[in-house]
Amino acid sequence: EIKRLRNIEKKRYILNLRCKVKMERKKERKKKNTSFLLVGHFAIDTIIRFERENPPTLGGSVTFGSLALRKYSEDAKISIFSHVGKSNFTNGFLDIINNKNIDLHGIRWSETENTNFILNYFEQSRTLTLKSRSPDLEFNDFPLDFTPDAIVLVPLCGEISGKFVRAI
Repeated sequence: EIKRLRNIEKKRYILNLRCKVKMERKKERKKKNTSFLLVGHFAIDTIIRFERENPPTLGGSVTFGSLALRKYSEDAKISIFSHVGKSNFTNGFLDIINNKNIDLHGIRWSETENTNFILNYFEQSRTLTLKSRSPDLEFNDFPLDFTPDAIVLVPLCGEISGKFVRAI
């Protein structure tokens, strides 16, 4: 009987240790917020449906990727590295991104046109026209103030060169 009780105590002790280890691991995971850096162009999308042109909207993989990450991970640090042309881009386009606590310090601005697509939907099809394109992303402009856990490359129209990728 004493031997059986000792075995039960031993099993409880081992279970308690396992629980403590699991709890510590859980705490460690909670302490470290995963960080992501999305790299690519923002786009201005002009959508035409049923021959009716709608006002331009913000588009592009950095937009949708960052918003999706935020939707499913409230505590992740999400940053964007992009090149935005000021001549056809208003800061109001970025309100949706700013409101979701997404870091935009990696945006480089220039006096050029931003990447702009015209999406023309008709019948069961669509055409996609590149109206203007922001300059290529340069590694020299790459934000080095933090090291993310993951870098997500989401080019729209060739703005990320092989040289850029190798430099990362």
